[in-house]
Formats: sequence, structure tokens, C-alpha cells
Amino acid sequence: MTRQLNKSSGFTLLEMLVAMAITTILLTVVYGSFYQGIRSWHGISSHNEAEEQQYLIRQHLRQQLQNALPVSAEQRPNRPIEFTGKEDHIQFIAALSPLQGNAGLYSYQVTLQKEPAGINIQITPYESIHEESWQNLTLESSSALRIEYSDSVGSSANWTDRWPYNNRLPHLIKIYQSDTSLSDWPPLTIQLRRHRHAS
Repeated sequence: MTRQLNKSSGFTLLEMLVAMAITTILLTVVYGSFYQGIRSWHGISSHNEAEEQQYLIRQHLRQQLQNALPVSAEQRPNRPIEFTGKEDHIQFIAALSPLQGNAGLYSYQVTLQKEPAGINIQITPYESIHEESWQNLTLESSSALRIEYSDSVGSSANWTDRWPYNNRLPHLIKIYQSDTSLSDWPPLTIQLRRHRHAS
């Protein structure tokens, strides 16, 4: 009577090693894809946050320029107002409402930067000398910006790179890229609501 040997029905050591190697390779590929996906998502999220921040700063600048006030430090007829308009700099006074934070009058210094291109906005409470209350905002641009002013609106607007009057605000202010072939910084054309002399 011959006795048959039962073969083991399990995996051999070689089969186990091959299976583990394949599993390791698959896990590495899956992890790599997952990691790349997470990095891409974080990159897109950071880019969107930066874009949103730039949009909010741009809208704030537009709103405050629209609401610029013809404030004067002097009490006499035809007195000069706190507004300076140059080709690379605007200084003006505007109010913040209680809904925007600390209400009151604020002085805005808007300065164009060349390297890197953009706009620096310095905000200080009007007539304050305390540096800790200053706030700086930055708007970025891929190329140099320009500022122009007009005393009229519509198709008859005559633009100049320097505001010549010291006792009234311009009707329009335009901030735009000198290089018109670029489109990453849409022009800002702002009509001031309080175009008038100091009262």
C-alpha cells in the first residue's frame, strides 16, 4: 500500500516575496499620486486665496478713492485740500464706516512700485503720528503701472499724469498698466463721488 504525500496548499516563500514586492510598488504609486494631488490642491487653494486677497484690496482702493473727501486743514476761502495727485503717487483722505472696522477719517498714501511692479497702500488714521496704527497693503502687477487724472467725464475726458489743482478733487482717476498687451491687471477707472471744492 503506497501512501501519497499531501502537498501543502499554502504559498511558497518566493510567491509571498513577489506579492509583497508588487504590493509595495502599488502602494508607492498610489501614495505618490495622492501626495501630488494634495500638493496640487494646496497650491490651487493658496493661489485662490492670494487672488481673493488681491481682489479685496483692489475693491477697497476703488471704494475709498470713490469716497475721497475734500478735507482741508485750513479755515479760509478757496483753501487747499488734502489731495495730491502725481504720476506715481496719490494722497487722499477717506472715511471708514463702522461696518469696515475702526470708523473715522483715514489718510491714504498710494505709491506705485517699479521693482517688483505693484502698488503700496499706506493707511493711517487722519492726523495720527503713531506708527503702530499704520497699515500697509500691496497690490501686485506683472508690469509697471501709471496713474492719470481727469477733470471731466465721458468721451471728453482729458487725461493728465499730474493733478494741477490744490483746492478740488478730480472727476476721474485711472490706474493702469503701461504695457497694454498684458491683461493680468485690468485698468481701474474711478469716478469720485465728491468732486467739489473744500467746504
